[in-house]
Amino acid sequence: MLSSKTKKYQVPVNTYVKIGLSNVIKDWWWAFLVPLVLIGIGVAIGGGWMWGLLITSLILTILYLVFWGAQFYGLSQLPQGKVLFEKLSYEFEPKHIKIMKSQKEGMVMPWENIKKVSRSKDAFILKLSLVQYIHLPFDIFQTENDLKHTEKLFERKGLL
Repeated sequence: MLSSKTKKYQVPVNTYVKIGLSNVIKDWWWAFLVPLVLIGIGVAIGGGWMWGLLITSLILTILYLVFWGAQFYGLSQLPQGKVLFEKLSYEFEPKHIKIMKSQKEGMVMPWENIKKVSRSKDAFILKLSLVQYIHLPFDIFQTENDLKHTEKLFERKGLL
């Protein structure tokens, strides 16, 4: 059976938060329309209202980003989220993905748990939910063939 393996990798918390915030902005882009509408109303009304609504919309935008940043950072501090930040290796097989902590300790994740896979310039990002994902840099794959095999597997599963 063909499979591709990775070296052990631990995602840095800062990378997880940065990627998480960019995913939220992509998925919830329409939430930024609220501050824009407030700015538009302020400009239409004019006067002192314009500055008040401008400041309010700026504060709302900052609070929105801080809220989501705290969610992603907080996940790294919870016992339930600790598994995402441990040093793990991955083995991609046609039937499932093996996530291994050591040779004897690990778990099997079915392909159905992955909602989407996106490819950045240097990594694959396997999206499990809005706040959970797996970051796999290309350099953790043991060979170039493992990387290509994994990418083909993602395409065959309709995730990439």
